[in-house]
Amino acid sequence: MRKALYAIMMMAIIVSFAACDGMNAGGPAAAPEGAKVASVDNQPITDQQILQMVQAVRDPRQLYRFTTDEGKKDLVDKLIDMELVYKAAKSESLQNDPEVKKMLDGYAKQLLFVFYLQKHMEEAGGEVDEAAAQKYYDEHPDEFQQGEQVKARHILIKVDENADEATVSAAKKKIEGLAAKVKGGADFAKLAQENSDDPGSKTRGGDLGFFGRGRMVPEFDEAAFGLAVGEVSAPVKSKFGFHIIKVEERKDSTKREFAEVKDQLMRKMSFENQQKAYDDIVGKLRAQANIQIDEEALKAVKIPMPQFGGQPGMQLPPQLQGAKPAQP
Repeated sequence: MRKALYAIMMMAIIVSFAACDGMNAGGPAAAPEGAKVASVDNQPITDQQILQMVQAVRDPRQLYRFTTDEGKKDLVDKLIDMELVYKAAKSESLQNDPEVKKMLDGYAKQLLFVFYLQKHMEEAGGEVDEAAAQKYYDEHPDEFQQGEQVKARHILIKVDENADEATVSAAKKKIEGLAAKVKGGADFAKLAQENSDDPGSKTRGGDLGFFGRGRMVPEFDEAAFGLAVGEVSAPVKSKFGFHIIKVEERKDSTKREFAEVKDQLMRKMSFENQQKAYDDIVGKLRAQANIQIDEEALKAVKIPMPQFGGQPGMQLPPQLQGAKPAQP
């Protein structure tokens, strides 16, 4: 928990430094916006500062922790610590340190990148209303056609693709025995629970739910869509092993209703409009610039392999990795 708080505190400091003209100029910090929840030497700490810190968190478990009174108190305590260390750093003129200035310039560039695009993309529009979505829906009927679907169960006896002949033969014999039991009246779902090697469906009695053509491997797909409701297939060989399949329901091809797709369609259209605005804005800037890329130098760049661990969804910049305190 302390490690997570430290990480979001460092992110908040970075953002605060990058956005604070007073840090670079040596003048007083601007009063933060929002309702005051605490103060340090008359410098207010506000609810908006707390919310900005929380925005750095991506792990739902941590987010939930910060909704509690205890979690909020921890955040305020870290903001107080941040304010005290910030003032101590300024008293030592660390804002004039070349490495600090370099970092601030880097974050200022990122912030200006975001705000410039936001400003010009808003000017370009891009919001999609229901009428525009309805028009698109009416003019592109094929996009909203939902193909034929089946609801099926299966039993899998897994066989590695490189298995020897004896292993394949044993698996085939087992699936044939299960198929015979089903034909003799045994409960398919119960047999799947007891015998299937598919962990994703085994506990549900082999239930795969509804799926359309092309969702499964070709051999499975062809067999499933060739069955009538209630019919059970002969053993089917795929790259996963041997299956027997039972189709329980079918749905004919239908067009999805506008009400069903409206929200998703509006999000899609809005994203496409934003992407077009971005491409137009950056495209014009690129056309006016002299851009050169050294392909050989680019190939020589060594990208480090990702290191797993730490706080999910959060990463401090490389310059601060060595600043993390020892784990308590």
